[in-house]
Amino acid sequence: MFNKLQNLFVRLFFILSFGILCPIFSYASEAFEQNEKILTVGVLDNHMPISTVEDGIPQGIGVDLFKKIAKDLSLNYEIYEVKDPYLGIELTKLGLFDVLIGPYQNQAKFSQTLDFSVPFFAGGTQLYSKK
Repeated sequence: MFNKLQNLFVRLFFILSFGILCPIFSYASEAFEQNEKILTVGVLDNHMPISTVEDGIPQGIGVDLFKKIAKDLSLNYEIYEVKDPYLGIELTKLGLFDVLIGPYQNQAKFSQTLDFSVPFFAGGTQLYSKK
């Protein structure tokens, strides 16, 4: 009788351990996968001091801010030059850009499809990202 009870207890212990550890490992795996994802970042050209691309090098306050955040969060990313501000918005809405850097402001017509950063420039400029 004692062996049966002990056997049942061991089985119950393993089942409960498995039930507790699986979600933890699943969460850790998801976090790892998110850090492995390469973000696509659009940088609007010719809109200094927020963003520009000179000789293939992205520059500006928005670019510097994004790079600092990406470094702090260990994010991988690729930056693409965007010549037209409206094209950048549409590509972000479609999910082709994860982040769009330029002199954008929160506009109600985009609030259903895009998230906005807090303003980081005196003019109220924000970053767009797909919801």
